[in-house]
Amino acid sequence: MKAREWLNVTLIALASLTCHDAGAGSGRADFAAGFELIKAGELQAAVAKFQTGLKVEPTNALAHFYLAEAYRGLQRIDEAKSHYQKSLDLDPSGPVAQDAKARLAQLVPGKADRVTSSETAAGGSQAGKSAEPAPGSLWTEPTTGMEFVWVPSGCFVMGSGDGDIDERPPHKVCLKGFYLGRYEVTQAQYQEITGKDPSFYKGPNLPVEQVSWDEAKSFVGALANRSNERIRLPSEAEWEYACRGGEQSELCGRGSADDLAWYRPNSGMTTHSVGQKRANAWGLHDMSGNVWEWVEDCYNSYQGAPTDGSASITGDCSRRMFRGGGWYNSPASVRSATRGGFEPSYRNNDLGFRVARTLP
Repeated sequence: MKAREWLNVTLIALASLTCHDAGAGSGRADFAAGFELIKAGELQAAVAKFQTGLKVEPTNALAHFYLAEAYRGLQRIDEAKSHYQKSLDLDPSGPVAQDAKARLAQLVPGKADRVTSSETAAGGSQAGKSAEPAPGSLWTEPTTGMEFVWVPSGCFVMGSGDGDIDERPPHKVCLKGFYLGRYEVTQAQYQEITGKDPSFYKGPNLPVEQVSWDEAKSFVGALANRSNERIRLPSEAEWEYACRGGEQSELCGRGSADDLAWYRPNSGMTTHSVGQKRANAWGLHDMSGNVWEWVEDCYNSYQGAPTDGSASITGDCSRRMFRGGGWYNSPASVRSATRGGFEPSYRNNDLGFRVARTLP
């Protein structure tokens, strides 16, 4: 799915949560265009688009929030505060309410106006969260062209009470924002760094597979050294949080498994080029299906698991975790909570990885 398409999907889906009258006209095309302009750094043009859309849909809380984001980037602080507050007034428990509270608390130090002082951003101070990029913002690693998506700070319930025993107990995790690869690492990218391609199914834009956890770790270390960036494997909690895209969804995005994943019923029993299936709300593709993805963690129970988003690297580390399901799997295996694991030396033609980046 192209960037503009997933932006429309994101905005339309989230705007539906604001409970405005869909029959009263629509500014959603302008909102989608404005969001895209924010991502491109064209803030003044973004302001114009959101203002136009809000003339038609003045009660769209999400649009007020992103208009405020644009104003904040332009250092037009009074206008930013006004629209953050408007977003919060319109939908005080909506998908961006916590972000609006955090922004207001940072812009009005010591007095958060109508914002409750007990509310704090996950994983740190409200001021720390206020400095984050907008959710879904892109960063491109210059030596490989690998695209990363900003995953915002937040909290979620990890695991499932209805799935396999290793998905229990469901538990709350709060973590700091980070960048995550927009796609699974491709064969071209892997070869660029390592000089080899171990994959069974060949194609430069296919996900690399038949890569062990040890080899994935070697790749991220080499890429980190080459780029001088803090490149790493994501933790299991980071992976699941990013997969869910700010929602407690069963799959990694909105829609059916056919919309989101390459899996046994539709894969033709092979991998597929990355990015062909629908992205989730934060612009991440193929989190469900195509290939399983190694993460940092040891394969441990959720009893006593970290609650800050860090990797579980104590206990039995004879197996390492992978997530997301692959082209060979049933619908149950491409769920957001499904876990898998094997020895760090294990390789298979439905097993690859994606990488994360920590901001300095």
